[in-house]
Amino acid sequence: MLYKTVSMCLSSLFCFSKYTQLKQVTTRVRVSYHFFIIRVTYKVMGPDFA
Repeated sequence: MLYKTVSMCLSSLFCFSKYTQLKQVTTRVRVSYHFFIIRVTYKVMGPDFA
């Protein structure tokens, strides 16, 4: 019984850490994508856009 509880705890911790990692990666990708769009828009529109 104890073994089952421990393994459940471990697996939930593992899932949680994976989820947090995924969230961090998604945020990083979103931020870099945002900056990429801004840079492209700046290049296309010219300096007077900003």
